Amino acid sequence: MLKKHNQILLVFSLVVLMVLCLSINALAKTSSETIANPADTATVFTVKIGNDTVNYTWADIKGTSGKFTTFSATYAAKVNGEQTTEDWSGVSLSSILADAEKQLGITLADDCIIKATAVDGYLITFTVADVDATYMVSADPVKNYDGDTVYDNSYVRIQRGTTSELSNFAVIRCLTGIEIVAADGSAISVDTTPAVDTTPAAKKVSPTPQTILFNGNPVKMEVYNIDGYNYFKLRDVAALLNGTASQFSVGYDPAKYEMITVSGAAYTTVGGELATGADKSASCEASEWILKVDGVVNNAYVYNLGGNNFFKLRDLAAAFGFGVDYDAATNSAVITSSDYVAPAAVTINGVGYTYKQLAAAGSATIEYQSKSGSYTCKGVSFAQLLGTAIPANATVTVTYSAGSGYEPDTFTGADLANAYILYTSNGSVIRDADNNGIISYVRLYTQKGLNYVQTISW
Repeated sequence: MLKKHNQILLVFSLVVLMVLCLSINALAKTSSETIANPADTATVFTVKIGNDTVNYTWADIKGTSGKFTTFSATYAAKVNGEQTTEDWSGVSLSSILADAEKQLGITLADDCIIKATAVDGYLITFTVADVDATYMVSADPVKNYDGDTVYDNSYVRIQRGTTSELSNFAVIRCLTGIEIVAADGSAISVDTTPAVDTTPAAKKVSPTPQTILFNGNPVKMEVYNIDGYNYFKLRDVAALLNGTASQFSVGYDPAKYEMITVSGAAYTTVGGELATGADKSASCEASEWILKVDGVVNNAYVYNLGGNNFFKLRDLAAAFGFGVDYDAATNSAVITSSDYVAPAAVTINGVGYTYKQLAAAGSATIEYQSKSGSYTCKGVSFAQLLGTAIPANATVTVTYSAGSGYEPDTFTGADLANAYILYTSNGSVIRDADNNGIISYVRLYTQKGLNYVQTISW
């Protein structure tokens, strides 16, 4: 009997030991688990409102999809009790909410409640009003530390506070989505019946800090950044594109509050196009006017500032078929008509190279001195651009931009062994060694100085 009792006790002890080992193993796995970064097309963040869910991809959160503007920062943090710093980038939650509102055709009240449960079980709750300039979503591998577990790489993080306030992980949580409910906790009803979108009230309005480029040239326009997007006057854009393959006409039906446009039709100026004036941000309000494109209502947001209707640039681009891009290096909004062909920035042995080709080939940081001061520019060597250096004994002829006043120069290949072609993509004036402010985009930087180059041949 005693022997049988001992056998039972032994079996029980083994079972307890196995359970304990499995528990320890599970804890160890949890504390060290690393999940690979998802594909850019994978959904990693959701916004649930009522019975509807709006999905956002890893590219959206990283800011590489073009849907949202990205930002970055470095801040102090503690990981496993040790002080360190973290670099991260992401997009604002306010811009995500604005996008979700537009997709669902609703406007969220400021007292609506946003809630989520982080992957470490931490409950996050705040209101839509709190989102303004205080919550951000990041995509870089910033760790979420809850005292026991560190989550790496794959989770979206939500940051509470401005970038200067992000000093500890108490304000950073990893999560996969948020749910928005009414102030009383009830579900928000979303009417999915197709209708003309109602433009929501603007939350943040200011003149855009970006340079505007049209078909490679800088232009002055009255442009406002409204809740993270650039908004332009309809007639300004029509005037800009007139005479190109993306042109469109503009008319009005005041009785119906309709702005009537026809794709491909020439635009007739009425005066005041492309004029700039005082800041009208304080007058911004949702407009009652509706945009019609070729007889069809276009659900674009419209804001009225100082008596003029402003439209989101990307909405107009989608409607009329012109290109829109963002040049982060120069903080420029880039507009191109559908028939635009980028000109050669410089011609070498009869082959033209555009700014994008120069930038793709090399981006060395070059510092140089002119009479007006020291400057820094990006440059590419001949070996980087051509795949091989200019033969040392070659006779190289260089011509300079019209109006520069410089006669053609002759070099040997050896003279240009350490030369760079300097370039800018936004048409900014970089003065040459003689302090001439000629507007030209490409310079040849050699021991002889810095000149505006047009052709190079040997």
